Amino acid sequence: MDAFWVFGYGSLMWKPGFAYDSAQSCRLFGYHRRLCIYSRYYRGTPEKPGLVLGLARGGSCFGMAYHVEQRNARQAYDYLIAREMNDGVYFKRKLPLHLHGGQKVSGLAFVANPAHECYASTLSHEAVCAIVAATQGATGSTADYVRNTAQHLRKLGMPDRRLEAIIRSL
Repeated sequence: MDAFWVFGYGSLMWKPGFAYDSAQSCRLFGYHRRLCIYSRYYRGTPEKPGLVLGLARGGSCFGMAYHVEQRNARQAYDYLIAREMNDGVYFKRKLPLHLHGGQKVSGLAFVANPAHECYASTLSHEAVCAIVAATQGATGSTADYVRNTAQHLRKLGMPDRRLEAIIRSL
């Protein structure tokens, strides 16, 4: 398998879980980061689903571009597919990533599937805030997930106003 780039916009930024040789901040155009996927395991339960991030159409999204060398490509790719594609809620796409400094690369990105039963497309800001404040799953609370993502984006100088507004409501 050839070397590849992968786009991290949520927990992949602060907990990638795979070997990579470089990471750079980047921007993806045509999609925005959104808490739009119900999580019935990682950040919630079947009875009380949490929310996780997805890429939804429109706008743009800052994140991290990870370059995976050929020697680690198969293991990293298999890990990412198992982590992100286990229930069909994401589509796997190759999308143009604009790296800090101007270079453009094609990167693997996981885009929310709007036809999936776990796609939460009609939640108001207030409903999202209530879910974030009240849900917990196998890997922790939705609130911690949102805080970790927002904190990482702030450290990179790329604050996300939507996530910051949710945090202020907690």
